[in-house]
Amino acid sequence: MKGLIRYAHSRAAALPFGYPPAVVLPGHACLVVVAAVAVAQRLAAEVVDWTLTGGLLAIFPVVYLLVGMPIPDGGRPIGVAACALLGTSVLLVHPVANDLAPLTLVVMLAECAAVTSLRVSLTTAALAALIPTVAAAVGHLGYGLPFYLVAVALGWATGFIIRTQLRLFEQERQVQAERAVQAADDERRRIAREVHDVVAHSLSITLLHLTGARRALQEDRDVDDAVEALTDAERLGRQAIADIRRTVGLLDSEPAKVRPEPGIGDIDEVVSDVVRAGVPVTYRVDGDPRSASAATGLAL
Repeated sequence: MKGLIRYAHSRAAALPFGYPPAVVLPGHACLVVVAAVAVAQRLAAEVVDWTLTGGLLAIFPVVYLLVGMPIPDGGRPIGVAACALLGTSVLLVHPVANDLAPLTLVVMLAECAAVTSLRVSLTTAALAALIPTVAAAVGHLGYGLPFYLVAVALGWATGFIIRTQLRLFEQERQVQAERAVQAADDERRRIAREVHDVVAHSLSITLLHLTGARRALQEDRDVDDAVEALTDAERLGRQAIADIRRTVGLLDSEPAKVRPEPGIGDIDEVVSDVVRAGVPVTYRVDGDPRSASAATGLAL
């Protein structure tokens, strides 16, 4: 049973627009049931001759698919349609009262219109409408010609609506996939900008500390100032590495660790780093810093 389900999934996956087995298998089952009922009606009416092979011919493509024999993708709907048209024609050689044989055309048209182009499905619908028309002219149809013609039209419309809906769903999936790719690209660009800002800021101050250390050793021979500048440079370098790791960690599939973005309260630390590097910077705050939004604080 599991093997049959896997096989049905593989067959359905080969159809256009990603038809699920829940759509494909009921159509095949209806075709088999209608053809079997048409044959049973003739057996009940004691019509036992070569025309009963029409029922087998109508379901031949379904059996052919189920036993695993390969059929080219383009030949599947055409083969189903041809066998259903021919099988129904053979069955109608000996019509019976309340005949359901023409309903085979309805199921066939629904399947055909769901997977073929509009031109092919309309051509098939015209041929399907011709069969009960000829049968009504030379024989007998249980429910009358208008009933079968309306049924044929409804069968084609059902398949066409299914095809249209699934085609729209496929387009929507493509649009969603493109949006996901665009969102990922935007996120990568944002992370790249953040990494650039972190590296530029940290390297700038680190280089100032290294310059101060060099001058302290080269000009003043002051080891203590040089060690202090190198210590600050080391601290800033470690902080920059941690910030870069945090930023790059946003690319991981696992949830990233939450860390608040810098704000106005962190400006003091930035100014202190620059001052310790030997750059004369003054910092004054006017007003209440808490009145600024988080976005403004991050920008500052």
